[in-house]
Amino acid sequence: MITAAPDDAELHRWPLRRLKAASDPRRNEYFRLLALINDWPTPERLTPVIDWSVTALRIRAAGRAPHVIRNRRIDA
Repeated sequence: MITAAPDDAELHRWPLRRLKAASDPRRNEYFRLLALINDWPTPERLTPVIDWSVTALRIRAAGRAPHVIRNRRIDA
């Protein structure tokens, strides 16, 4: 994230809050139903990507090395 703010705990908490809100299971269902009634293609589930991002931010906030998450597999 490019910002003038220092790389501190608050900088990591803000996107974590946003990502946790986006990972609400009702979100996937809402977009699936919206696609159904509008005759759109079923959207891709973003939950695995969001979960991976939350894990990555938590690891970064804890000060652990980025290589810890590099080989983690994301199952769709």
